[in-house]
Amino acid sequence: MTEPSDTEPLDALWGAYRATTYTARFPTAVVRIRVGAACAGLDGELADRNLTTWAYITAANPDSVPLSDDQNAARYQALLRAVESLRWPCFSGAGVPDDPSWAPEKSLLVLGIPQPQAIELGQRFDQRAILWGTLGGLPELIACR
Repeated sequence: MTEPSDTEPLDALWGAYRATTYTARFPTAVVRIRVGAACAGLDGELADRNLTTWAYITAANPDSVPLSDDQNAARYQALLRAVESLRWPCFSGAGVPDDPSWAPEKSLLVLGIPQPQAIELGQRFDQRAILWGTLGGLPELIACR
């Protein structure tokens, strides 16, 4: 797992990212992804599509600084256009924090994307981290910077 340096504010953010359920809506089911926990539904979708990698990316709240709902909605649409232009299958979802004081963030589960390109998308949308995984592997947080 790639994590930021050991500064206290970043440690708190990293902990919040870990304490989140990352959901995505497939045509027939909703998958729930947690850092470090197997996700059979996601593995099944990857296998069905003959893909081996995935990333969970948001454009909301750059640098973990809250924006308005309208600003986050516009950023989500820009992320969706970017992913669709690259022709990776993607599914809408939301990162739902365990802490109710944090609002869910509309996000995309992107299938088949290589890790460097997933990190690049995270950087492009000013994200501190993305969630990354492989078929049969455990989801992990990857720092974008």
